[in-house]
Amino acid sequence: MRRLFAIVAGAALAVPWSARAIDAGTGEVGDAGVAPEDERPARDAPPQPLAATSDRAALSLRHVHVVLERKGDRIEVSELMTFASREGTRFSSPEGLRVALPPGAVAPRTTDAEGAQLTAEVDAAGFVVVDPIGPGGDDLSVTFEVPIAGGVAAFEQRLPAETPSFQVVSTWTRAPARLRVVGAGDAVRDELQNGLVALVAIGRERRTRALSVTLSGVEDGADAWPRRAALAACAALFAAGIIAFVRTRRRERGRP
Repeated sequence: MRRLFAIVAGAALAVPWSARAIDAGTGEVGDAGVAPEDERPARDAPPQPLAATSDRAALSLRHVHVVLERKGDRIEVSELMTFASREGTRFSSPEGLRVALPPGAVAPRTTDAEGAQLTAEVDAAGFVVVDPIGPGGDDLSVTFEVPIAGGVAAFEQRLPAETPSFQVVSTWTRAPARLRVVGAGDAVRDELQNGLVALVAIGRERRTRALSVTLSGVEDGADAWPRRAALAACAALFAAGIIAFVRTRRRERGRP
């Protein structure tokens, strides 16, 4: 019985049909619920062109994703920003959209991250986006570095627009590392999709124009000083060996 019901139901769905109704006044049969030809919406209507605008109020910053990675005595900061223009518009500014570099940051550069679409010019103050930004969302990928001082790397960056969502990820997790981001909850230790363990801080539902990040506890560990002392001793012995070699050659040649 179930098999028969399934066959019948499938056949009913496969056969095209149209609703027919009898007009109560005329007794004639007609199509039910079908609008007249002149009232039907036009099919395949061309999309409306986007209106160009330079109004900053039309620009939004949907999300900011930040990755922190140690590079020697600095922390490399990689950012992926998703910008969008108001629906029906395309944002473009004659002077470009500036993304400021945090005070104290160095080595600004753009990166070819997967999905990044916007290009930017780099100067000492940061980045200038010259491409137009559409309503569907366009990504900008940039990188800069901040110094480590006393085991702490910190920066505060002024964003070009408010953002309701951001995520900061630190690949440096060696104890006693601690990640603090203003406007985010406590950073948690989590495993990323690539298997790496990282410190992750997420901010949502709180619009902000500034990104303030502090990574503390960036130390080499308890054995750092002995390693550095051994390296210094090796360098001193090497220098002493060079000096002794030069003096020996001079004596062999009869020079003072």
